[in-house]
Amino acid sequence: MRSAALFASLVIATASANGQQRDAQPSSTVVTDRLARVRGELDARYAENSAAFAARDTSRVYHLRAPTFHTQTPDGRTHSFAEMKEYTARLFGMIARFDTITFRIDSLSMRGDTAIAIAYQYTSRLQHLPNTPAAELHRVTAAVIQREQWVPGGSGWLLWRVDQVRDQGLWIDGVLRRQPVSVSPRGTI
Repeated sequence: MRSAALFASLVIATASANGQQRDAQPSSTVVTDRLARVRGELDARYAENSAAFAARDTSRVYHLRAPTFHTQTPDGRTHSFAEMKEYTARLFGMIARFDTITFRIDSLSMRGDTAIAIAYQYTSRLQHLPNTPAAELHRVTAAVIQREQWVPGGSGWLLWRVDQVRDQGLWIDGVLRRQPVSVSPRGTI
């Protein structure tokens, strides 16, 4: 009887230890659930970003950016939070209205607590162009695919870094002005 109780205790202890070991390893379900949750949270942030762009509200746009936000452009230059905020304010000053704003996550992965999204952006807008009469508005349509890295902040996810920018074309009054950048098989320029 005593050996049966010892054997039962050993089986229970082994089963418990095995259960703990399985729980310590992240399962694909846990990873998938985390990505689904983060995707939903980022989709909400992109909706906020779209609303801020539609309102041409620079403050609202930059409320969604980390204090260390920066962008690396295809020419290799890095632009700071302040530079990008100033650029956005200048751009908004030229735009009469946005007719279409699309932000879409094409793929999402996690590196620690950083969410890495390959994002597609498309806008169609009426805007004034430099060196044209002030009252003259043009239809500007632009598309881009870029990598965006989001970090957790006190009020939710904050955009921290934009890089690997791949222009998908710029049209002014229906005329292609900037050719799309082709993407190599590795997803880089």
